Amino acid sequence: MVDIVGPDTFGGTWEAAVREAPDRDFLVYLDEADGRATYTYGQFDRLVRRTAAGFAACGIGYQTIVALQVGNSPEFVSCFLALARLGAVVVPLGLKTPAPELRRLYDTCGATWAIVEAATQDLHAGLRDHAGYLPGGLIVAHGEAAAGALALDTLGTPTAPVPVPPPVGSDDLAELLFTSGTTATPKAVMITHANLVYSGHFATWQASLRGDDRVLTTMPACHSNFQLVALTGVIVAQATLVLAERYSARRFWAQVRTERATVIQLTAMMARTLLLQPPAAAEREHLVRETLYFMPLSTTEKTAFEARYGVRFMNSYGSTESICWVVTDPPVGGRRWPAVGRAALGYEVAITDEAGRSLPPGQVGEFRIKGVPGRTLMAGYWRDPAATRAALT
Repeated sequence: MVDIVGPDTFGGTWEAAVREAPDRDFLVYLDEADGRATYTYGQFDRLVRRTAAGFAACGIGYQTIVALQVGNSPEFVSCFLALARLGAVVVPLGLKTPAPELRRLYDTCGATWAIVEAATQDLHAGLRDHAGYLPGGLIVAHGEAAAGALALDTLGTPTAPVPVPPPVGSDDLAELLFTSGTTATPKAVMITHANLVYSGHFATWQASLRGDDRVLTTMPACHSNFQLVALTGVIVAQATLVLAERYSARRFWAQVRTERATVIQLTAMMARTLLLQPPAAAEREHLVRETLYFMPLSTTEKTAFEARYGVRFMNSYGSTESICWVVTDPPVGGRRWPAVGRAALGYEVAITDEAGRSLPPGQVGEFRIKGVPGRTLMAGYWRDPAATRAALT
């Protein structure tokens, strides 16, 4: 099979970007204390290599399952990329995941290691001591590591060689990403290297990304909106990612303007809270070309936001299982709000009856997506063949 991904892996895609644009800004990090850190592709690759070497020295390697409970930060990105380079399987977790849910997630994924914030290390250590989770160990990404845990910044050295892992293929598992649990118990979606690379090509097409674009996001790092839209798209386009530690309605639009963002991500909550902010001088003087928008917003609110801030929404619909936005406004041409858009690159969609027969225009039915499992769609649900068969008919 030949497709846009081919044999590429996510680690290989990162390495290609480093080779071709080593001096271009890759990551601009904005913390809550108004601090700002900038890394070129070359500088960040040195961090990724050091992190990968440290992980390898701990025994983390090909298909090792590693939980990653770290907030928006350079450390999340470096760990994500380092694990991909080693062929490990990353399991991103929300920062506020409570203990009962964390136990269920560990039961599901069987993580060997966990990389966490200092504030949550006692919770993970307790689960490890009393339930036998994390037989490999616990690594603390930020803050002081307690007894029995390792500190991320002490692993590896700037000159430590990164062991060459077994050959990693595009069909190999790269990530287990849990669904939100809106309609059922969260399930672990199997995401391959091909899925990650495809999502980057998709985001590049959807937002017409170029190397001189600056994509600003406040989306939580553990969510697909950050990983499969902002991060992968930036790497494929060899553009710049502007990552805020957290969303702040008071700061957001000033960050958009100051950081010269050309593409931004927006949810309904963000749009509503931004409309509540007092008008600021020159708030329409920005470089935003595309506003990637997700989730419901009234026509009145949309019209008010676009008029006030001088932007145009790009509407989309997708799910964790679909990897990308299977229906979206096209990158060029007309947009028909409130319609979500058209079938997107690499997908076919249909509205069907209960028997799977396509319905004529104007009829209400079930929304079905056609793609390629492990490439444009998830590979399946982890250790749940029945649910996988039901979803991937």
